Amino acid sequence: MRKIILALGLACVMGGVSTLAQNEADVLRFSYTQPLGSVRSMGMGGAYGALGADLSSASINPAGMGMYRRGDAGATIGIFSNKTNTNSLSDGAINNLGIALVTPSVNPDIPFFTLAYSRSTSEQYTGVTSTPEMPLPVSLLHTFLQSATGTSFEALDNSTLYPFTASLAWYAFLLDPDGASTDQYVTPFDTQGIVNTSYRIEESGNITDDQISAGFTYKDIVSIGATVSKSTITYSSTTIREETITEADSDLASWDFSENLNIDGVGFNIKLGAIFHANWLKLGIAWHSGTNYSLEDTYWNTINSYWKDGTTNYAQSLNGSYSYRLKTPQRLMLSSAIVIGKNLIISTDYESVDYSSGRLSGNNIWLASEYDFRIENDAVEDSYVRTHLMRMGVEARINKEWRARAGAGYMTSPFSEEAGVQGDASRYSASLGCEYRMDAKYLGIAWTRSWFERDLYITDPELQGEPINLATAKGMLVVGCGVRF
Repeated sequence: MRKIILALGLACVMGGVSTLAQNEADVLRFSYTQPLGSVRSMGMGGAYGALGADLSSASINPAGMGMYRRGDAGATIGIFSNKTNTNSLSDGAINNLGIALVTPSVNPDIPFFTLAYSRSTSEQYTGVTSTPEMPLPVSLLHTFLQSATGTSFEALDNSTLYPFTASLAWYAFLLDPDGASTDQYVTPFDTQGIVNTSYRIEESGNITDDQISAGFTYKDIVSIGATVSKSTITYSSTTIREETITEADSDLASWDFSENLNIDGVGFNIKLGAIFHANWLKLGIAWHSGTNYSLEDTYWNTINSYWKDGTTNYAQSLNGSYSYRLKTPQRLMLSSAIVIGKNLIISTDYESVDYSSGRLSGNNIWLASEYDFRIENDAVEDSYVRTHLMRMGVEARINKEWRARAGAGYMTSPFSEEAGVQGDASRYSASLGCEYRMDAKYLGIAWTRSWFERDLYITDPELQGEPINLATAKGMLVVGCGVRF
């Protein structure tokens, strides 16, 4: 079976290969999003596809924008937390805002038309993962040694070959000429002996959507809407692998290898939706196109060597960069809502996404010399499958001003059997919320939490054996307010 190397969406170092190459992990990382928006939709677990008159409709089912009868301006701000069984990190970085303008119409069949702008966070990447020190039978330096063997030290010295790996080891004095040879090397310890290894991943960034939406309702029978989105990716990661030398007579105490990556890019997508009204029952359908991103990676590596005599050596590569395109899968959503007077709403959403349809490509597919990403796209098809997501939300009106909300969700694993993932990659979620609403103003709070498992390999799976299981929980606590006009 194919072993998927997932560490917070990163492909780990396998046999010394840099994690910075574009691969199937990028497709999954940037394809998964969640419905973050108003405190109302978040309190109901995102199950808002058949409801409307809320700013979150722009990113879930834009037909809901056509259910407004007066204008709306609102904002949400909160704290995001990312916790694994090894680390936790909080970051106040969830910000959503928007305004909906409602224009009366002289057409009695379409009495109102809504035009709205919203800016929302659809995914958050901030987090830290680290592993306890564990013994491994082969050092990462052994791979650098294998690469360097047969290469002249001039090529390592001027970084014309292996500028991100073996050349750095040469500058940190982890590779030395073997006697008078000019292309054979020795290391300060036995690289095929036991080394104690620890691993740390630091991530930050998000996906932010700027959305323009329009919607209307025809004869109180059907609402129709559309959203055009500009999605901006800002992502950074630092992956640090540290080895402590167990060989007693080695002059080297420890060394570490760091890979740094920044990804920036912009993409566009459209969302179309309809909601059908039948007294107490509402039925919704929405389609989200894939997002076509133009991305640029900037990357650099560093090595530190720490010697028993107190000496420290440091080497850093030059910055590399690469531009490419990524297309995320399209989404289909079916929704229903039961509205019992003004007292109770029960809403459900079903969402289907085929993650195996995501694709990587070069910036200019018409150039014969452009890399075609065939191997990476084959890995996407082999590694991922269609997922099925169910969300359910409830809103109860306690009295004229107060409303209480709760929600839950479940998404099947995006990995195929061939991926060989051992952890439970299905996602579970829960939410709670409440809101104080007057005629023209509202103030609310919502809490959401999702949890799942990931496999972490810090070296070749054949050497490590069983993966490290990362039980991961992501949570958000947000407050929101707004005014109707």
